[in-house]
Amino acid sequence: MALTSSTTPKGIVITVPVLVLAASVAAIFLVFLLSSLSSCSCPSNININTSPVSGSTAEPRVPVSLSDADAGGGAGRVAVSTTKEDVEWVKDQIRLNGLHMQDNVLRKGINPRTRAQQLQDLEQPLEFVLKLQLRERERERERERRMALTSSTTPKGIVITVPVLVLAASVAAIFLVFLLSSLSSCSCPSNININTSPVSGSTAEPRVPVSLSDADAGGGAGRVAVSTTKEDVEWVKDQIRLNGLHMQDNVLRKGINPRTRAQQLQDLEQFKGISHYEEPEANNHTAFPCPGELLVEEHHSNYGEPWAGGRDVFEFLAESSHLTPDSRVLEIGCGTLRVGLHFIRYLNPEHFHCLERDELSLMAAFRYELPSQGLLYKRPLIVKGEDMDFTMFGSGAVYDLIYASAVFLHMPDKLVWVGLERLASKLKPYDGRIYVSHNIKFCSRMGGEECTKRLTSLGLEYIGKHTHDSLLFNHYEIWFGFRRSKE
Repeated sequence: MALTSSTTPKGIVITVPVLVLAASVAAIFLVFLLSSLSSCSCPSNININTSPVSGSTAEPRVPVSLSDADAGGGAGRVAVSTTKEDVEWVKDQIRLNGLHMQDNVLRKGINPRTRAQQLQDLEQPLEFVLKLQLRERERERERERRMALTSSTTPKGIVITVPVLVLAASVAAIFLVFLLSSLSSCSCPSNININTSPVSGSTAEPRVPVSLSDADAGGGAGRVAVSTTKEDVEWVKDQIRLNGLHMQDNVLRKGINPRTRAQQLQDLEQFKGISHYEEPEANNHTAFPCPGELLVEEHHSNYGEPWAGGRDVFEFLAESSHLTPDSRVLEIGCGTLRVGLHFIRYLNPEHFHCLERDELSLMAAFRYELPSQGLLYKRPLIVKGEDMDFTMFGSGAVYDLIYASAVFLHMPDKLVWVGLERLASKLKPYDGRIYVSHNIKFCSRMGGEECTKRLTSLGLEYIGKHTHDSLLFNHYEIWFGFRRSKE
């Protein structure tokens, strides 16, 4: 005991995480003070006005007329009507992609279901789906238990003697007093005019998205929303209650003319619309005739889950990647735009790209979804191609988000790795994200260590597994994230 006490100095054991945390807090505080000090200058007659004034070139917040549509493809437009230029653009996209589709011929999708079958699936979930979900949750619990056991072990630490600790605190206190005194000695004249409110008569709103925490208590005025908030859900519940609405689960009164999709299609083929032109189709005033199957939205039943799930995917990916309207997004396998529509609507024109191999899905996207949603003016770059060939998007394309929803499941592992190799250089360094849904068997089949080596050789790193709950039905998505490694 005597020998031990004579060789080991008395001190305080500080664990490495605590030491790192303390250093980080000190560094952040120091940077804040230094930036405040360096920005302390007093120019005269400063006038900062963030709102548009008379004669300003700020983009209009009101819909533009058709004559205002610019020749450049819709950049900056807030469109109401579809223009002739929009129709010509989508026709060009169909021609350039070599798409051919006879009217009223649409191949059934991966999991074609009638509306009645979809409803039955929702009410009575398939047994194997439930087993998979339960198995996944058990694995999550096992991982959490292992994490708890690991964290409960005695932490390793560094022994810092009391004199050293007192000396360090004294130096920090002296340095802090010096900075504060320098900062407090800075004063500026009072003729600075900062005006962040709109001028009289202006209706301009912020052009950047706000985070959910910025949502104001008044219900979200001025928000550019990505995800649905708790306040949004409470608001719609209040509207249902205030209007005295009552509806039992899965009981909906039939409408004026209840029709199945098959009956709707038959009506279109036999009777057209209630009011319609009798001239031949070439002269019947229809700017962009659409096949009947698309008009009755048969392609919305070609997925393994409701069409509304596309919004859930968008919300998770946009929030996780911290997207803004100026971000650039690439989807691998966008299909009929179940998810892509939400990105196209949110992003600036020409900022959404997609590679899709299926011709009939592309026809549904071009001939129905984009026109019916009023999104032709956004000019998304959607290209027919396969074998992970991204050359059509240009060598200089760099993306904030690249994602594949249930696509890599149907590809050979070798092709997935070829795609990742080509995509690595197109991902924004470090801040950009690649997300893959469902599983990453292309990686796990190699073994964890070998997969990590392969990713590292491509300049990528795995950042974890995430889940996201659906807003409207009992379902959650599983996503795996990657990013470019730090140089």
